[in-house]
Amino acid sequence: GSDPVNVGVLLEDGAAVLGAGVAATCLGLCVATDSSVFDALGSISIGLSLGGVSFALIAKNRRLLLGQSMGKRKVNALRTLLESERSVRGIHDLKTVTVGPGISRFKAEVHFDSTQLALFYLKEGANQQQLVDSYKSAAAATDCNIQLQLLFLATSSLQGMLIAAEIDRLETLIITRFPEIRHVDIEPF
Repeated sequence: GSDPVNVGVLLEDGAAVLGAGVAATCLGLCVATDSSVFDALGSISIGLSLGGVSFALIAKNRRLLLGQSMGKRKVNALRTLLESERSVRGIHDLKTVTVGPGISRFKAEVHFDSTQLALFYLKEGANQQQLVDSYKSAAAATDCNIQLQLLFLATSSLQGMLIAAEIDRLETLIITRFPEIRHVDIEPF
């Protein structure tokens, strides 16, 4: 299995049972032959079995101890998923870290396509008329510069909200498609 606790318990208990059997056998041989050589051999073999268990546990848990990345196939699948989204122009600094058995973290810097985000907003149509009215008001104002500056600030604020909403949507999409990923950190590039 992938759970290090279960593997550790199984290996350690197996070594303990084996060690008890070796110890009993070697003590029996010591008594029967009146030689302490079997006691020494038993101690050495028990020590070697415990050393073998420790090496097996290190090999099994190395990925978790070192915080290694998810497998290449999954990382490529994550990249493909993000790249298939129309709102994503590019992906930078994609990283995954395995933090436990079946538990990973994901981080990426995403270059969003602001035109696509604006098109998504316009498709929803929720505030489309308000946007048109803002442009008409700026064009008709006597002090056009101030109105255009206000409109620019409102548009910039809207862009930030659109990026935040898209990040939330992508994070939910990743967690849904890859349940082993428990923490997603997407930052705009």
